Amino acid sequence: MKKITFIAPGNSIHSKRWIAYFENANYQTQWISFHKFKNNLNTSNKIFVESKIFSLFFNNLIVLRHVKNFNSEIIHIHSLSKYMFSAIFLFFLKKKIVLTPWGSDINKSHGFKRIIINYFLKKASLVTTDSQIFRNEFLKINKNTKIINFGIDTDFFKPSKIKEENIIICPRGFAEIYRPFVILNAIKKVKFKIKNLKFILIGDKKENQEILEYVSKENINGIVNILNLQDQDSYLKIINKSKGMISASISDAGIASSIAEFMSCNKIVIVTRNSDNHYWIKNGINGYLFENDNYSELAEIIVRLDRF
Repeated sequence: MKKITFIAPGNSIHSKRWIAYFENANYQTQWISFHKFKNNLNTSNKIFVESKIFSLFFNNLIVLRHVKNFNSEIIHIHSLSKYMFSAIFLFFLKKKIVLTPWGSDINKSHGFKRIIINYFLKKASLVTTDSQIFRNEFLKINKNTKIINFGIDTDFFKPSKIKEENIIICPRGFAEIYRPFVILNAIKKVKFKIKNLKFILIGDKKENQEILEYVSKENINGIVNILNLQDQDSYLKIINKSKGMISASISDAGIASSIAEFMSCNKIVIVTRNSDNHYWIKNGINGYLFENDNYSELAEIIVRLDRF
């Protein structure tokens, strides 16, 4: 049985889907993460490595030891900004290394850091991305760059007969890159102009205190509800009850899974005009696009939807 080591965030649905695919294809997998595991698989071969300040060298040694003991033939590294730098020692092994950069790895990496990322992209056996824009850029560095779309389970995420309510979901979390306050500012701007719409923001409980304080301070708690992260079944019920979703992320690669899931359920999507989003969403036809951080433009779209 072939062995693959995945070095990828244990709290990410993207990591989970990649690893589940290879487990179902009868590969033996090892999953090393510097984030605590949230989306666990049915494998016992998960290794959490606590990442501390100034521990890059020791992280590399720990990862190297686990990979050598497992004796994997392929090493697949996700999220290069953190994970590749903690696994650089692996490039000295005679192994096939696959790199899957995330949007923030490229859009937010500059100077020396970007030079290092480009160097190891060149050394990789394979580079994968779900972005046409990134693929064109990576091909200049490594000719063995492939588009691999993650796909959506359309038997699960599909149109429903559940009665739709006037709810818009913001499912991508409260991290800065997802710009939750852009969404909240847009809602605040139009709170006296809309009559029907309500909003649900979903994110990690650890990050929601500032969000809750803002909602209370701006007196929008009557139309905004904050939820913790949901399991898949609960999440699907929320999608089915909604009119659609908002994503204010300033940096995507290909289309985000949450956007594709709402589209698969035949829901309205309101998304920032960056990365590959315009390939998938035609403004005013199968969704709406607005510029990064432009809460006024987003507010105009919200008012329009309220009149549907």
